[in-house]
Amino acid sequence: MGKRILSQRRGRGGSVFRAPDHKYLGTAKHPPIREGVGVVEDIVHDPGHRAPIMIVRFKDNKKYYMLAPEGIAVGDQIEIGPTASIKIGNVLPLANIPDGTPVYNIEGIPWDGGKFVRSTGMYAFVV
Repeated sequence: MGKRILSQRRGRGGSVFRAPDHKYLGTAKHPPIREGVGVVEDIVHDPGHRAPIMIVRFKDNKKYYMLAPEGIAVGDQIEIGPTASIKIGNVLPLANIPDGTPVYNIEGIPWDGGKFVRSTGMYAFVV
């Protein structure tokens, strides 16, 4: 009688192979806000992500977890919307970003929270 192969043991979902999701802060994605200004409260490490996560608090006193870009600091303002300035960490439509600008956390479908270029140190250029 043989043994179960490793992938079959993983599929069983025992405590050794299960993700410790009780330790995760939450999902890091673009907030569901059309326009607004928020302030970076803190930059933290989330066990569920390799990239640092920033906690952003908006005017309505709600806080959201977003992927922290390189060069962002606690106390910086994050603008969201089509009229946002071209600055590190701001969220705006790709149509409003000039060519050659590095971007990250790109949405595949509008308002899906960002699906592409989310890994640590990754960025893409608008062409």
